[in-house]
Amino acid sequence: MRPPSSHLCCGLISGFLTLAGCAKGEAPRPGGGDSPRKVDGAIPRRRALPSPPRPRRRPPPRVVAPVLPRGLVNLKLAKYRPAVFVAPQGAGRSPWPVVVILHGNFDRPEWECEWWLPARRLGWLLCPRGRRRPGVDRRLDRWTYAGSTFVTRELHAALDVLKRRFVSLVREQDALLIGFSLGGILGPRVMLGSRLRFTRAIFVEGGAGVSPGQIRTLKKRGLKRVAYLCGQYSGCGSKARRAVRLWRRRGVEARLWIMPGVGHNYNEDFAPLAERVLAWLQRPASDKPEK
Repeated sequence: MRPPSSHLCCGLISGFLTLAGCAKGEAPRPGGGDSPRKVDGAIPRRRALPSPPRPRRRPPPRVVAPVLPRGLVNLKLAKYRPAVFVAPQGAGRSPWPVVVILHGNFDRPEWECEWWLPARRLGWLLCPRGRRRPGVDRRLDRWTYAGSTFVTRELHAALDVLKRRFVSLVREQDALLIGFSLGGILGPRVMLGSRLRFTRAIFVEGGAGVSPGQIRTLKKRGLKRVAYLCGQYSGCGSKARRAVRLWRRRGVEARLWIMPGVGHNYNEDFAPLAERVLAWLQRPASDKPEK
């Protein structure tokens, strides 16, 4: 027999070594048993996962303009007769100040609110009703006020209801008071007793009996300007002139307007005059006091 060739011996030895490795329990690696190998000295990197999408920014919330009623509206009160209010129109950004309008004796709040509709460009018109005029037929629907304390409490009750109905739309600073006849007479005391901060006032056919002490206190509280309106034939003008001088001597700007052709009332074409008076009240303070 020919001896086994060297090739055959090498094959036998290689097979024996393979069997010996299996006998030791070495299992083949997944994926064909190939381990990570260095290629040119570098280990292959795993593929990076895609980054999650960025959250979209939400658009800012829309500023929705409040829906306000039009015209004269009754405001029900718990302990008083309904007041009347008119919502602002063209008054700029909210919250809006309050224009308090006090009617005269034997009068109606609706009438006084209507005369001063041009003032709604400044803020809320709030017209307290008061109590029924004694000794007058109810069918006439006439009203009066039982003193400044009564009016102030009624005003605050109406103000509270208005603020609850129109949340964050009513502010108590920079208020304006307008008073006709009895409303003008009670006006200075109402401003002194109210939590509203009045910066301007209009007295129509009344309010000329204001005292120096009231003027000093109202000025300290922020009152800046006062307007008087008198009918040509009422006799109000001379009293109002004295009051204007008194206000000016205490450092408050004051002015008088005469309504032509009328007595203790408004003239028919009142709206243009109302606009002029309101424009003067809103004008920036002058450096030199009026004489």
